[in-house]
Amino acid sequence: MMLKNTLYLSIIACSSAFAANEYVELNVNDAWTPLNHTQGNFVFASAATDAEIDAGVVALKNTAGTVEIAFKEWPYLDGAHADEKVSILSLPSGRQVLADGTILEVGSFEIGNGETQISFAEKFEHTPHIFLTGQSYNNTEAYTARIHGVSQHGFTALKQGQEKTVNAALKETVAYLAIYAPNNSGTINGYNFQLDQIKLDHSSSANAPYGLYLQEDQSKDSEVAHIIEHVNILNFGKRVFAQDITAFGRDPIVPRMRNDFAQEPTGKSCAEIKTLYPLAPSDYYSITPSGSKTIKAFCDMEKESGGWTLFASHNTSATPTEADVVSPDTLSVMTDANWQALRDTMEYGMMVVDSTGKVGIIEKDALLNGSCIPLNQTESIAYNTAPYGRIWHTERSGCGGSGGDYSEIIINKGWSHAYNFTGAFSKWQFSGGYTAGIVAYYIK
Repeated sequence: MMLKNTLYLSIIACSSAFAANEYVELNVNDAWTPLNHTQGNFVFASAATDAEIDAGVVALKNTAGTVEIAFKEWPYLDGAHADEKVSILSLPSGRQVLADGTILEVGSFEIGNGETQISFAEKFEHTPHIFLTGQSYNNTEAYTARIHGVSQHGFTALKQGQEKTVNAALKETVAYLAIYAPNNSGTINGYNFQLDQIKLDHSSSANAPYGLYLQEDQSKDSEVAHIIEHVNILNFGKRVFAQDITAFGRDPIVPRMRNDFAQEPTGKSCAEIKTLYPLAPSDYYSITPSGSKTIKAFCDMEKESGGWTLFASHNTSATPTEADVVSPDTLSVMTDANWQALRDTMEYGMMVVDSTGKVGIIEKDALLNGSCIPLNQTESIAYNTAPYGRIWHTERSGCGGSGGDYSEIIINKGWSHAYNFTGAFSKWQFSGGYTAGIVAYYIK
């Protein structure tokens, strides 16, 4: 996956107009970096990683219409900071309603010292999840925006600089995102999000939810322990947006993400990655099947509950050709070693997909109990010596592949077929008992 991956999202507003939004994954450090394509929107930042442990905040400023981003340490530190992984979500001001019932309200307010009461433009029928991000840097010092007293009508906000007094007389502009989803999850233009609320303190343990912890500054004293706070979560993409909503402890805190948690998801299979990272998108991942070397593979994380590993992209015009990495965009099949590793660690079954997106699924037991060619006898996809290039074949009487009493899967020159005359497939969306239009073969 690329370090910076821009995903343009379209959300249908209640006026039926289209509002352009943007989700971006990037690195930030102490240098100000312009953000392109924010289109006049408000920008929300996820919890930064802790590749460098020094405390600070993700800061934004607007200079002559250009939004810039940086990681700014608290003033008592030296200010120099290495790259941290961050995501931003850029959204227009106003209220938007999605087709699944999700409601977004985005607005801004100015805040100085003390607390400020913020009212929503409209009452929410249910209490929404709130997220704040400062949009200005008027005092040229790091600050964090916190909230408490969230209701269907609004919330109370407060701005905090470092604990040791600094001169921060100017007001700052802070944006808020209020989001309600009927099932605490949804999809925006094909990209999944998930809402949650967790309890969090200063503990940076491997078992911390979402890899998060609350980091205090140490400008006034060296202690970093913080009472448990309730924290809103917006899991959108690979990063996590986090906002404490209780302010039980008044020492300045910022949610940080363990750097090891923020790395590209890995696992023994695409299915395991899907389990460990439910919102992982379809993409290329490093998987390490038991007893095998690490394989770079394309994982389909959406179709049929996700977690499927692509082992062949093929059609009837192609000759099976080996590739170290099989792509859905290029005709190729897995090397023998990679195929055998996936075959031997299969847990669920196989999925075949045609050019229109229709699928056929056959489960593990049926594959391993093929009466003529069980799947575990197929050692190669590219150099398969079985008749017609069958990788799996079952038949009620004999093994000749005639008479309409067989099911099989074929990958060969001139062949990209699936047959289901015996009903061996647990799911079959194709017309009739066979199809010659398979273009993608997956295993799980």
